[in-house]
Amino acid sequence: MKTFRLQLHGATEEQTHEGLQSVVAHDASGSFAVLAGHERLLTRLTSGIVRLQYADGSRAYAAVMGGLLYFAENQMHIVTRELHLAASDEVLEESLEAEWQAQEAELTELRAQIRRLDRAILTAMAGLGRAKA
Repeated sequence: MKTFRLQLHGATEEQTHEGLQSVVAHDASGSFAVLAGHERLLTRLTSGIVRLQYADGSRAYAAVMGGLLYFAENQMHIVTRELHLAASDEVLEESLEAEWQAQEAELTELRAQIRRLDRAILTAMAGLGRAKA
């Protein structure tokens, strides 16, 4: 059985996976699969789950936030801003949920800081107006 190599490139990590039988990903046209020996392919991925099927029957899952997929000469490259890997889709879902909750808490705090800065700026501007009068 023919296999191929996948190189995943995230903003903070890079991984190489050998012995892949297929990869299923998503682009604007929908879901598609790439097998060993596939013709040259370049596509813009949509955010979602990429399923990796190894020749030994094992699977892995990668959540990507958009990105590019390039395949040529039995080498695949996926370049994405955010990359999360797991051995099962359930584990991946739990990991993403925890990260999204942490990011949401961080965004809430940033919004609160911006509101405080806005109030401080308005207060300072009002003080300048009174000082000139």
